[in-house]
Amino acid sequence: MAGDQRRRPSPAGAAPAVGRPDQAPAPAGTGAELLGRFPPRPVAAWWPATRAARQQVLGRALAPPFALAHPLSQQSRRLGLVAVVNWLEAQPGASWQDRWLASGAEAMPDWRDLARTWREGRLGGRGGGLTHIGAGLLVLICADVIRPGAGWLLRCSPTPRNLAAEMARTRDAAAFAELAALCESGSVGTDARRVALDRIAIIMAAKGGGVTGITVGDCVDGARRKSPGVLSEIPHLVER
Repeated sequence: MAGDQRRRPSPAGAAPAVGRPDQAPAPAGTGAELLGRFPPRPVAAWWPATRAARQQVLGRALAPPFALAHPLSQQSRRLGLVAVVNWLEAQPGASWQDRWLASGAEAMPDWRDLARTWREGRLGGRGGGLTHIGAGLLVLICADVIRPGAGWLLRCSPTPRNLAAEMARTRDAAAFAELAALCESGSVGTDARRVALDRIAIIMAAKGGGVTGITVGDCVDGARRKSPGVLSEIPHLVER
């Protein structure tokens, strides 16, 4: 991460190392002060991938690096992707992000219910055939076609599975490999490592870009959204 705002995030939940001469001190101040000093990046209104036409979206999302090697797995992903694109295309908006927001998905306990209801109305029957829509949404997120809110990604139980793994595979493999190596070298536990990589993937999903684009403000804001009472602990969760 470059500049004053762009610093490498340390693994979420890991205690800061003590007595290491090569380790820079954590930013001083409370979490609220850190938010003032390091505001999170604003959410973009639009970007090229979200304004792409349907065929461009499908063509890109079904090709490497997003395509899976296993034919059956890729077929399931394709069905889910097309189902989500069909549903979003029926929503109002000038971009896929506009349509995602207009759908009301982030206000629902389970966004998939909206897609099922829409399909039932369209077909005049049960909204079946949507087994793989979670995988379809995952592709659209990793391809930066839509950017769900960080708060929704953190709190929603049907958040797309394997988000960190897919972000590593399709968007920033080298950076995720480096982060995983840092976790191992720092003796970070398996659960803490998983949480850290998940949080990084969520920031990427919500704000776009890769790992080096993540700012201290993004990390502070993510911790606040996950646990509003954590602001007093935030200085220990980020590395200057």
